[in-house]
Amino acid sequence: MNKMQDLTGQKFGRLTVLGKTENKKYGKILWDCQCECGNHKETISSCLRNGDVKSCGCLQRETRRNNALRLDKVRVKHGMSNSRLYRIYHNMVSRCYRKSINGYENYGGRGIRVCEEWLGKDGFVNFMEWALHNGYDDTLTIDRMDSNGNYEPDNCKWATNKEQANNTRATLFLEYNGVIHSLTEWAEITGLIKGTIYSRMRKGLSVGQALGYE
Repeated sequence: MNKMQDLTGQKFGRLTVLGKTENKKYGKILWDCQCECGNHKETISSCLRNGDVKSCGCLQRETRRNNALRLDKVRVKHGMSNSRLYRIYHNMVSRCYRKSINGYENYGGRGIRVCEEWLGKDGFVNFMEWALHNGYDDTLTIDRMDSNGNYEPDNCKWATNKEQANNTRATLFLEYNGVIHSLTEWAEITGLIKGTIYSRMRKGLSVGQALGYE
C-alpha cells in the first residue's frame, strides 16, 4: 500500500495545510487548512489537489459580490437599465448568483451559471448584441434548450410563452407504474432535487431508478 502523502505546509489556492485532523469523511483523512482570510477549512486531499476547494468559502462570496458590482457598472454604462431586455438580463444573472432571491434554488442552487462572455466588463452589451442578432423582440422570453445547461449563446433561444409551456409539458412529465406526475411533483414526492432526477434520466437510468424506487 502506498504511503499517504503528507500535505502539511502545502498551499492550494488560498488554503495552507496545517495538518491532519482526527475526523474522517467518506472514510478518508481530513486536512485542517487555514485560509488567507484567517478562517479554517477541513477537507479531503483530493478536493485540494483537484482544485475543487480553494478557500474557506470566501472566494465564492467575493465572486458573487464582484458579479453584483459588474451588474451595477453595466447599468451605469449602457444607459438601458429601464429597458425590458436589461430586466431579462438582470433577472437571469440574479437567478444564478443571488441566493436571497426567489427561484435561486432552481438555478444557481442547481449549479446553473451564466457564461463569462455575458458576465464580463461588457457583459450586458455582449448579451444585447447576441439577443438582437438572434430574433429578440418584446414579445419573447429567453429559453434554455437544455434545462440543466448554462445560460450561454449555444444553449439559449428566444421563445414565446406558448413555446416555453409546450417545452415544459414535453419534458417535465414522467410515468412510473402507471402514475404520471410532473418532474416538480415527483421531486416533492421523493424528496429529490429536480436536477438530480433529470440528470439520472439523461444518463440512461429508467424512471424508477431516477426516482430512487429501483
